[in-house]
Amino acid sequence: MPESASTEQYLNKSLDKALLVLDLFDHDQEALTVTEVARRMNTQPGTIYPTLCTLVKHNYLDKGSSKKYRLGLRFLEKSSYLLSRMDLLEAAKPVLKELAERLECNSHIAILYDQEVMYLHREEGYPSVTLTGIIGRKAPAHCTALGKVLLSGLEESDLDCYLETRELTRKTQNTITNPEQLREELALVCEQGYAIDDEEFTEGNFCIACPVRNFEGDIVASESISMQKSRRTRCDREYLVENVCDASRKTSEKIGFHGKDRISRKT
Repeated sequence: MPESASTEQYLNKSLDKALLVLDLFDHDQEALTVTEVARRMNTQPGTIYPTLCTLVKHNYLDKGSSKKYRLGLRFLEKSSYLLSRMDLLEAAKPVLKELAERLECNSHIAILYDQEVMYLHREEGYPSVTLTGIIGRKAPAHCTALGKVLLSGLEESDLDCYLETRELTRKTQNTITNPEQLREELALVCEQGYAIDDEEFTEGNFCIACPVRNFEGDIVASESISMQKSRRTRCDREYLVENVCDASRKTSEKIGFHGKDRISRKT
């Protein structure tokens, strides 16, 4: 498209109309009948009714017993998601920095994006474990501690879809490539509240990850530490797990979570 071309010609008229309808609702006008919506849109009730029905179907509008339309719960869902994401990195960065310095290792935070782990931030506490340009970088979920935590938070149907459609590629001799074995591993992650990557993604590397939850208790990210396996043998595993879990708990509390730390999968 030429830079000088107007975007008006590319607008979707039906979507544009639906968004204008949503803009009618605010603090001063919380509920409207179909007639009131039509009048404000300068059209007939029968013309605007299909738009209202579509918005109701997708929960962007709610129609109560009074036959008036109100903004639906989808907005609450999307807004809470957006707010938690905006706050997530701000909350996580100082926690990850403290964790990396205390344990002298690298710490990370990541999300699940398109069935893969996407790194959002890293703090370096041990220069020998370095990944260049890690922000935005993706990694397999099935063989990383970060990914296993994120997979553990999926609903059963979403996990089934992942296991049925995703190839569990072998990265090292320790990589889990059998779907049922991975399901068992994720059940263990759910039970203990953290995940381990013991040279499953990269030979010579050891990682521990714990979940970051939003105010509803949903897993929105995971935090981890990584170190050389040779250093791991000189560190107490329980001490490392305790520190990572404590860090993820702090980040979770900063974005509104107050509850149990253990992962529980939805059904």
